[in-house]
Amino acid sequence: MPIRIFHRVWCKSCNQFQLHSGSPKDTLTCQECKTVYTDIFLKDVPEDKLLEQRKRWKKSQSNFVSEFMKGAFQTPEQRMMEDVVDMFSEPGHDIEIVESDCGMKAIEKKERIEREKRWEKRKIEIEKEKVELLKYKNLERNDICICGKNIKNIKYKKCCLNRIRGLESKHF
Repeated sequence: MPIRIFHRVWCKSCNQFQLHSGSPKDTLTCQECKTVYTDIFLKDVPEDKLLEQRKRWKKSQSNFVSEFMKGAFQTPEQRMMEDVVDMFSEPGHDIEIVESDCGMKAIEKKERIEREKRWEKRKIEIEKEKVELLKYKNLERNDICICGKNIKNIKYKKCCLNRIRGLESKHF
């Protein structure tokens, strides 16, 4: 039995997220009011409706992953039995609803890029700290500190020992 695919997107006429038939790349037809759309913009959707739809989209994504994992661990006999059950299932079982992400993919992409930038900055900081640790590697407690604070004959233990130990504990 072929699967009918509907897309849940914003309908300007119904002022609600409704099921639409057709392809999002071409035209969408609302199943309620039969209005045909070519472009639907997020700026036309109220914020509370956007949040509601984003929750539905996240839930559909988690359902997709769980269905995929369920199928990955099924034996061929279990899959065949599931196909037999599908043949005798109730009408409407052959409908697949594709949820609109309402900009959620763009938001997640932006967050991922920001995380990657923060991680790059952190990697640079870690490298600088490791270079500094190497500078102090062979220095003993009672040696004169090499930090260059221009304080004559100050010992390492009085000057930078605690700071370097803090860096060591952070990285090792």
